Amino acid sequence: MAGNSYPEFIEFEKECQNAQFAAGILAWDQETKMPQGGAMERANQMATMAKWFHDYYTSDRMRVYLEELRRPDVFDGLGPEEQTNVRETGWQYDREVAIPGSLVKEIAKHTSMSLETWKDARSKDDFSLFAPSLEKMIDLKVQVAEHIGYEDNIYDALIDEYEPGTRTKDVEVVFADLRERLVPIVKKILDSDVHPDEGILAQPWPLEKQKEFGIMVVTDIGYDWNRGRLDEAAHPFTSGAIDDVRITTRYNENDIRPALFANIHEAGHAMYQQGLNPEHYATPMGDAIGLGFHESQSRMWENLVGRSMPFWRHYYPKLQATFPGQVGNVPIEDFYAAANLVKPSLIRVEADEVTYNMHILIRFEVELAMMNGKVDVEEIPALWNEKYKSYLGIDVPSDADGCMQDIHWSMGIQGYFPTYTFGNLISVQLWNTMIKDIPDVWDQIEAGRFEPLLGWLNEKVHRPGRMYRTPDMLKHLTGEPMNADHWIGYIKEKFGPIYGVQL
Repeated sequence: MAGNSYPEFIEFEKECQNAQFAAGILAWDQETKMPQGGAMERANQMATMAKWFHDYYTSDRMRVYLEELRRPDVFDGLGPEEQTNVRETGWQYDREVAIPGSLVKEIAKHTSMSLETWKDARSKDDFSLFAPSLEKMIDLKVQVAEHIGYEDNIYDALIDEYEPGTRTKDVEVVFADLRERLVPIVKKILDSDVHPDEGILAQPWPLEKQKEFGIMVVTDIGYDWNRGRLDEAAHPFTSGAIDDVRITTRYNENDIRPALFANIHEAGHAMYQQGLNPEHYATPMGDAIGLGFHESQSRMWENLVGRSMPFWRHYYPKLQATFPGQVGNVPIEDFYAAANLVKPSLIRVEADEVTYNMHILIRFEVELAMMNGKVDVEEIPALWNEKYKSYLGIDVPSDADGCMQDIHWSMGIQGYFPTYTFGNLISVQLWNTMIKDIPDVWDQIEAGRFEPLLGWLNEKVHRPGRMYRTPDMLKHLTGEPMNADHWIGYIKEKFGPIYGVQL
């Protein structure tokens, strides 16, 4: 039996979250449709929305609800779903109430303007144009972390927003293990005598045909167009709640990979949102667990499914029919090898599966130094370039394709990057559990049937909302804590045969 105030509390929670969703649409519009001259107006609008949400969410009304509902005698009388909503709302409230409303408003306004500055600086390949905005953003996020508090490292307060309960030392352990096990794998692959022909994919591909093919694929795998749309943006992203989930991509007329795999990746995010329980809309029970699990869905669809041989046995004839001049006479084995080319590269979102986590390691280390004041803003490009040379063996020719390639710092979402690696690890851990329930999943994918896989994810991962935090959800579904064993095993099993080496 719920506490007396629970029905009023949950309606108030929905009001607050609806305001956040509305702000999300404004942010989506800024990235896709807003005229460039509207930047200042949008910044003021976003600042007002952020301040209103903060004041409303941290009001005495919410405080009184939570004081009652978090009392042990009341909380213990709630059902599991109600307890989840109280627990997770309380967690967000505690973070919000620690931050002054004036700081929230300032960050929202600066984020909107910083985003436009980043776009301009990146287009001109001029980090000096972006540096003042980044310096201010770092200062604002340091203030946030200090208000919230942290255990050992200021970065703790930032990553906690995206993966609650995670600490910097946890991330360092994960990355140290990955680095040790991954470096020799990358070396063996790069030293092999097999060299897939990248030219199969890096050639002219008519944009309209790319769009048609990409739409067909994301429709087939389960993206619901009645509750979504596809647009172009400088950096692919997904935005929305349950019944209005929008994806974006970016096209390259000289390479089909960026748009095609971004489409599948963002559809993976979107299908998570569309798979949440609509009965719990605008509550924690109708929200994703955390960004690690969210990324696991996009990486699963993009890599485990979208770069697999069964997937291309189904789609390759369609690709050949659509692009006869590009791949009409190319054997599927050659296309598959090219689609899974392992090659150190500059751009994270276009990186291969094997080296992708090295991109995240670099960003994590730069962010850690940035937020702890161990590197000045003007030193960031040099530090970035040094790490790319050290970890991936490549020179960075420009800041546009270097430290300014990602949108994250302009948006003030420092602490986000490690969740990408968490998503990689979780994706394979979930897959190895799923395949026990659907042992013929590869046959189904080859036949173009994706409903069983999506149905399993809907039931096991999406609809439970935030009933469990990430560590508990993993143990609940897989019986294990998050670890690199499954992902490393998958990489060895997949890429060893492609490159003719024992990994």
